[in-house]
Amino acid sequence: MNGSEIEVSRALLYLEKSVEEHHLLLERLENLKEIQGVDSSEVERVLKEMRKTRQEVYEQFRIIVSNIENVTNRAIREEALGIINYYYAVMLNDERDVLETLKSKPEIEHLRAEIDKDLLMISKISSLISKFIY
Repeated sequence: MNGSEIEVSRALLYLEKSVEEHHLLLERLENLKEIQGVDSSEVERVLKEMRKTRQEVYEQFRIIVSNIENVTNRAIREEALGIINYYYAVMLNDERDVLETLKSKPEIEHLRAEIDKDLLMISKISSLISKFIY
């Protein structure tokens, strides 16, 4: 195993945990957006957790993107590209949709600027991994 394969393998381990955690937080946020009179403090708490997890996901994707060209192990390469494609096709779109819906809720008007920052970070992740989408 070369150095790039080790870096990508390590990033995949972190990503597995981070993506699962991010998915659970997204589900909580999806449930909150459906509630009339949504609890803004709960939304704020979930958004904070998501930001932390999203940053971890971004860092791991950055490691993968900078090392994937040097990965010769087919299994590692396929796993990395598979998680990138899943995250791009499912998670980013779902998260974007939920955040856009939440932005329109009057109960959380004070969080709109933060949600806009979240949407920018999602765009940043999307741009980072988009060249590997097939």
